[in-house]
Amino acid sequence: GSTVSLQLPDEYLCYGSRLVARLSDHCGEHARFVILGDTSYGSCCVDVVAAQHADARAVVHYGDACLTRVRGMSVYYVFPRAVLDTEAVANAIAASLGPDKRVALFVDGSYEHCKSELAEKLRPRVLDLVCSQTMLRQDTDSLPTTASSPRLEGHPIPENTKMETSASTSSGSGGDASTALLDDASRAPCQTISVCGRECSLPSTLARESFAVCFVGPECAWWTLAMTCLHTFELYRLDPETVQCVQVQRSMNRALMRRYYLIERVRDADVVGILVGTLNMERNIEVIDHLRKLIRESGKKSYTVVIGKLNEAKVSNFLEVDAFVTVACPLSSLLTDEALSSKGDMVFASKYKPVVTPMELQIALDSEAEWTGS
Repeated sequence: GSTVSLQLPDEYLCYGSRLVARLSDHCGEHARFVILGDTSYGSCCVDVVAAQHADARAVVHYGDACLTRVRGMSVYYVFPRAVLDTEAVANAIAASLGPDKRVALFVDGSYEHCKSELAEKLRPRVLDLVCSQTMLRQDTDSLPTTASSPRLEGHPIPENTKMETSASTSSGSGGDASTALLDDASRAPCQTISVCGRECSLPSTLARESFAVCFVGPECAWWTLAMTCLHTFELYRLDPETVQCVQVQRSMNRALMRRYYLIERVRDADVVGILVGTLNMERNIEVIDHLRKLIRESGKKSYTVVIGKLNEAKVSNFLEVDAFVTVACPLSSLLTDEALSSKGDMVFASKYKPVVTPMELQIALDSEAEWTGS
């Protein structure tokens, strides 16, 4: 039978043997299952290279996902399921935002299964409510001819999830993932709020700025990216552990100033390292070529390194490099000091080696580009 790779994050590996046993009992000789225990890149990214080494025809990705479009492989996503007291959460959001607020609601992937229930309880308590949808995008050529429904037995894709192919996706989403998402989030004519695989479609009759963005979930990479993309909105986050909803706009001003500081540091760099964090992202070669050209035309020198999972030890090997730019999925591109250092006090990155996104490098080195904070 066909080989299927099961990509599990580290915290799920202990369930791997039982998962394979149950799937094998269900599928019999029609499929062979292989666990990808140590992925080449971040756990949110689909490791197509490792799956191809196992001669797999498809990957089942478990856990949180960046939902970046991949090439040459069918991908099935299984999101975690966490318990959420929807009544208490709805009360907390309504109390914090008030009855006269229009709300664009985003939830962490582990709460997708109860998002409809939460929306039903929250909608009567606010002026207007729009829920996000999970956007799954794949190349048409990578889909198997027999797969009419992307479904794993017992783990269906959420009913409000959209499945898009490259033929039906707007041309703006095909370039550098982090840049495209930042552009999509701030494009005025568009009545869509889109951040890394999650999208809210707003009524065309209402101004985007009339909505407040509320995220139900823990502090995570997606929320960090969303705060950077959507800082012009009123931003709220509900912590599922404490069931407290707080506005976070003030803290974002400091984060944006931090990004601006890194851009200024890159302008002074003589040597820039291009850190390739994934080989699966669509059009990543074009992004790398563009960065090389940009660095060369600015009179600087560049090195390109396929580095996989980024950490302090790997970055420390390149002493001659003054700054780095990451080419990776959106969740892996917007790095913080804590993300690089297990100690949480990444002096190396914060004082000596700035790490920026492709869009930030464009702003730093292109004389025509201007920092707008968006």
